[in-house]
Amino acid sequence: MNLKKMLSWISTDKTAEAPTVASEAENVPRATATVIPLPSAVSPKAPEFDAPKSDEWDFPTPTPNRVKGLMNAPEMEAFFADNYFGFGRHHGSHFRTREALEKGLLAVMSKFQNTAGDLLERRQVRLDRLNLARLDVASLSDSIADRLALAGEQLKREMDLLREQISLAEQRKGWVLDALNRYQLGFDRGVREALDFQLLND
Repeated sequence: MNLKKMLSWISTDKTAEAPTVASEAENVPRATATVIPLPSAVSPKAPEFDAPKSDEWDFPTPTPNRVKGLMNAPEMEAFFADNYFGFGRHHGSHFRTREALEKGLLAVMSKFQNTAGDLLERRQVRLDRLNLARLDVASLSDSIADRLALAGEQLKREMDLLREQISLAEQRKGWVLDALNRYQLGFDRGVREALDFQLLND
């Protein structure tokens, strides 16, 4: 008797819950309807890596720090950056005489000497200031006075070098030789081109 009551109670309980299970089963697949889903361990997404091109594998080699000297002074860099070949070519095509070549070379040499003389004068002014500052701090700190004296010695060496280059320029030697050679090559090219043009059009 009791068994019949139990069976009837189970059968009535199933019929009462059937609509809700059926309604949930319509939206959820059968395999997951009776299983509690666990959080899945998702591995982090690897960053995307574009393979470099063949020429991108070459890494630039570090260049050593170059000591900046008188050749790297802005005035000297500006002097050597001028187009002396073009100047010589222009003069050669218009004048075509040995006298014009000599005057052009003399102009380049004079420009170099003026540039070097300007650098020399600036260093003389700096040396005078260093000497005055060294006298002022001589009684306060020996180490600072020694450092100022060392800076003054460096300026003296640079000034000696500039004087040497000015005198070498008069002999068409030293640093100015590169600019002089470029001017003369341009002058010769201008003379040849002018003569060729004249011969072809006569």
